[in-house]
Amino acid sequence: MSNKITFSFKSPIWQKLKVSAACLLLVVATGCSNSSSDEEPSLAETMLSCDSIVNSATATTKLCLNSTAGRYIYDDQYGGRYTASSNVINAANGVASVLIPTGWYAAGGTVNFSDSNIVPANIKDAIVLFGSTGTIVTAAEAACILLAGGGVRSVDCSAARDDYFYTAAYGGRSFDCTNVGQATTNTQACWVDANGYRITSTLPTGGGSEADCAVTGQQSAACRGIAATYWYNQAYGGRSLLCTLGFNAQPCWLDETGYIVSSADGSNACTDNALNNGACDTQPGRYVYAAEYGGRSANCTNDVNGSCFVTASTKQILEPNLVADKIRNNTSIFGITGTFSGNGDWGSGAHRNIDTPQIGSAAEAGQYAANGTLPNLPAGYRTVPKIATDDDGLDPSTNLNVEAVDRTGWGTTSCGITQATILDRITDCSSVFGGNALWNGAVSGNAGQGIWKLVSRSTNKSGSKGREVWRDERTGMLWSSIIGTATNWCKAAGSSNATNVSASIKESDPSSICDNGTYQNQTTAISGCFEGTGFTTTDATIDNLGKVGMDLAGAVTAPKVAWRLPTLYDYEVADANGMRFVLPDLGANGNLDEWTATISSSIRSRAWVYNGAQGVHSTKARTLTSAFRCVGR
Repeated sequence: MSNKITFSFKSPIWQKLKVSAACLLLVVATGCSNSSSDEEPSLAETMLSCDSIVNSATATTKLCLNSTAGRYIYDDQYGGRYTASSNVINAANGVASVLIPTGWYAAGGTVNFSDSNIVPANIKDAIVLFGSTGTIVTAAEAACILLAGGGVRSVDCSAARDDYFYTAAYGGRSFDCTNVGQATTNTQACWVDANGYRITSTLPTGGGSEADCAVTGQQSAACRGIAATYWYNQAYGGRSLLCTLGFNAQPCWLDETGYIVSSADGSNACTDNALNNGACDTQPGRYVYAAEYGGRSANCTNDVNGSCFVTASTKQILEPNLVADKIRNNTSIFGITGTFSGNGDWGSGAHRNIDTPQIGSAAEAGQYAANGTLPNLPAGYRTVPKIATDDDGLDPSTNLNVEAVDRTGWGTTSCGITQATILDRITDCSSVFGGNALWNGAVSGNAGQGIWKLVSRSTNKSGSKGREVWRDERTGMLWSSIIGTATNWCKAAGSSNATNVSASIKESDPSSICDNGTYQNQTTAISGCFEGTGFTTTDATIDNLGKVGMDLAGAVTAPKVAWRLPTLYDYEVADANGMRFVLPDLGANGNLDEWTATISSSIRSRAWVYNGAQGVHSTKARTLTSAFRCVGR
């Protein structure tokens, strides 16, 4: 009798099964060997060995037999892991994110980012950006002016050595106590400018000859505190009772370290998500980690200096100094385009195409000088004016080389009304009007114009008067809309010989105009811009809505702003920065002569006026009326 069972098939069926690859020849052995020449080969003898395809870059297409221990078998969802990926990935220059390819990475890999614009010359002075310290020097600040009685600084300034500065949290600390040595209480926070005084809420008995205070327990009468002792009022419970080991029935002072304070015996709850320095009791549903796992108490942020727990699938690079005002104007670092000019450098005044990148005046006088490295101005700039485009930009409809602020769809929409700071108001207007709340002369101008930001807007124009305040980013000065359309110079400027005005401000007018009751109130002076003792901004010819609620008094919801009538030079600087393309009642939107604070030197009965349409200057008798606006700080 044969000792094996063989399942055999006729030739046509076998050929079909060989092709389908879905069948398997099964051989069932009895356990006895047979060495006859017609015995079928074993599965191990006919199967392809996996040894020949270990670490192959492609998946095997045939069944194979793995006869070697210490191997891993993966299906396609694990990527094969047939080889280790490169441990170093280099991002393209200026790219802020990079895709890490699927694959197996050994520990210690890095992703390198770079940007060729990260050099000191492109970064604000003393600002460290990805390890590179900036060298763009800010123009020298104006000297700080000491304010009698204190006051908050409205702009940056340069202070002398040994001066003191305080934030709002310290109240300015500029007001001296006026009740020192008197039997009265102070009416506001103040500085005691001498030593040897005691501060009490009630008048001491005995003129300062009280008995020494007891060093423990509640005092039964007014007393004199002894040096090197501590004083507590009732709100702090005296804190004189020392704690004892075990249960304490009342508050006590624990005067030693190393003890556990708990509400019940054996109760010392562990603190979640933090290192527990001593033994503690935890609760169900908590995970306990040893130090080698980092405690997992800190979630990863975009800028991590140590171990952390990843809570999101992606994290971006975070560099707090990677913001526009700390990068050179028109220089892009990781997609952020700089707006900082530095060194007081203004754009070149040469005419250019609107789409030509702006160069600075320092660059024109330096590298573009006749003996410089680039004696010719860049393409798009013109040393010989082009009659068709190089005009004053009055009519943007005929001159596409200048773009004014686009107020399409603004209507009566307001912004920057309730915020308490200038910066917060600018941020609010940016959120309401988007990119149109910022005018960049480097992009929308035709010469060396600068950047302007919308601070506040209450509504649309009222006749020829706007209802907006903008800030010139080069000078930091605020510009109001038109305050009056038919006001004489004396009331616009606040000039007078009024009795209520301080002697340092009032004057006798050599032309007998502003000291004349016909043109100015000689008791309380009328002033459209300046505010102070003896002045009022109330007059039939003055409309303060052009300041959008900001004044020197400073309401609770409005920043304090000190206004004045602009000088001829203020107008010239602002005009060069692009003012006529920004303010709602200038340029194509206004054609009024506006008073300046500058007197004609040849005829002092006249003052200079600025034309809001084309920016030209002329003089006008101070007895006549004109429009005016204010500049603030």
